[in-house]
Amino acid sequence: MVGTRNTPGRPTNSNTSQSRNNASRTLSGIEGETPIPSRQPTTQLELDLTQRLENIQEEFDVFKQANQQEIEETFARLIQERVSNLPSAIARGTGATSNPIHASPGKPPKLQKLPSYKGLNIGEAKDFFFQAELMFRNDDGYYFPTDQKKIDHVIQYFQQQPLAVWRRYEASTTNSNMSWEEFKEYMCDAILDKGNRQRHAIQQIINAKQQSNQSVNSFVAHLDSLEEEIESEADSVRKERLLSGLLPHIAKRISESIQQPESRNDLIKQACRLENVDKMYRSQDANDPPRGRRQNNTAISSNSSFNRSQNESSKQQNNTSSATDTQSQQRSKSPSKEKPNKENQKNDYRQRDLICFRCQQKGHYANGCTNPPVCRWCKGDHQSRACPTHSQEEKNQGNDQTQQ
Repeated sequence: MVGTRNTPGRPTNSNTSQSRNNASRTLSGIEGETPIPSRQPTTQLELDLTQRLENIQEEFDVFKQANQQEIEETFARLIQERVSNLPSAIARGTGATSNPIHASPGKPPKLQKLPSYKGLNIGEAKDFFFQAELMFRNDDGYYFPTDQKKIDHVIQYFQQQPLAVWRRYEASTTNSNMSWEEFKEYMCDAILDKGNRQRHAIQQIINAKQQSNQSVNSFVAHLDSLEEEIESEADSVRKERLLSGLLPHIAKRISESIQQPESRNDLIKQACRLENVDKMYRSQDANDPPRGRRQNNTAISSNSSFNRSQNESSKQQNNTSSATDTQSQQRSKSPSKEKPNKENQKNDYRQRDLICFRCQQKGHYANGCTNPPVCRWCKGDHQSRACPTHSQEEKNQGNDQTQQ
């Protein structure tokens, strides 16, 4: 067996035996696995390999012991650098802080402006104080490191009634260490005390129902504002209360679903999803008419197109007939040259055959005659109806007919 080399700085024989045990454990396998049964080396090659493995293990142990302290110091230095680079904590405690916590140096944050606070109802008070807390959160302790700074800043936005309440408080007490939560509670109690707020909230919670024109998120926000006034309840109780207050068709679909919501937040997500689906289909129904109405509209449109074509054809026929009538009227109004000649000839023949019963001459009428009268019976210078000879003959003829 090869002897152990005595090197300065090497461990003693006891350390050598310990390293051999470690080497045997290394060869036995990883922790948690079945160890390999140890076997005594038999050949010179195995003895050399075993000795080299023991030497490597000894060198590793020496290196680890020499650098352990340096590794720990480096790790501690890195942690300290990371912690020093983190921003300072924000004072969000319920009580007043004795030591102010300032923000990290840099550009100061923009100071937001709050709305005026009139203190008319609890809802207005909650909204006002919520906006103030958002401003303090964004401030990061730069302008308002303590609760007293927060209270002094918020009082600037108070109107007549809440300002008078706070002045009365400062005049009647010497407690200058009021926390922010105590300040909010005091201002809410000035509107309505906590007991009456709880009773009023419980009554409204019992009768809370989602309206037809109210969204799921709006109804949930209303319930949350009421539940803030009462003691904390289990999530299952709040979930069942919310489910019973939703619109009937939404609550029914949630109750019939195979996958039931496990928490109140899951219930809110499922109700909002169903609400959005209903809105989507309502918008589609509003844009697309029903099938029957669509068919009727198609039939009506086809009938209207057919009627339109018929009307156009009838209009064309009417236009054609009217054009023909117009042409015929124009022809009748302005006759051709041949027709006027024939009519003029007829008129000329007719005028030639005419005999004036006044003057007994041809070619004109008696109403336009200027000639002296001539009797057609006796040719005398009197009119025919005044002829005495003709009148006597008519009398004689009448007497003869009477005698016969």
